[in-house]
Amino acid sequence: MATAKQIAWRKKFVKLYGGKKKKSSRKKSMRTGDLSEDRFVKRLKETLGKKSLVFRTGINASEGIPDIMAFSRGKLSFYEIKPGGRYNIYDNTDQFLRKNQEKWIQKNCFENKIKVYIVFYIQEGRKSTKFTYYQKRLTKQNLKKYSQSSPKSNRKATLDKMYDDTYSGKIRFT
Repeated sequence: MATAKQIAWRKKFVKLYGGKKKKSSRKKSMRTGDLSEDRFVKRLKETLGKKSLVFRTGINASEGIPDIMAFSRGKLSFYEIKPGGRYNIYDNTDQFLRKNQEKWIQKNCFENKIKVYIVFYIQEGRKSTKFTYYQKRLTKQNLKKYSQSSPKSNRKATLDKMYDDTYSGKIRFT
């Protein structure tokens, strides 16, 4: 049997949150990442045309396979979606490729001459579902620059340059 204090707390909880537990920030960021991927897939389908095949790979992240795969005009390409902008200058690893992604891209894409892109997104407002994107083609020369295996100072410099280029007009998020 619940006490009066427990009943009062439950009523207050239901009134504040509608009977639902508050989502953790990790789950919210995961939702944002999934939503941004879905929106980019839709946008890529419009860009590449009706005859192209575009889908989220949905494979376990530990494998290192990029988020989106596209087949258009007889060519295969991969897209890895990452958050853009300045979030936390002390811990900026989520904006870069993980080591297993870097290895997978080197082994499977560069050797087979498959195009790979890293796509940065910025969410317009905190609760908005509108995203703007900037895609950069990865090459053997710049793969290390966009990977977590690069030194922290290089990662920070990359983000600073991208941030400065965005506001100077050299890079356009569209």
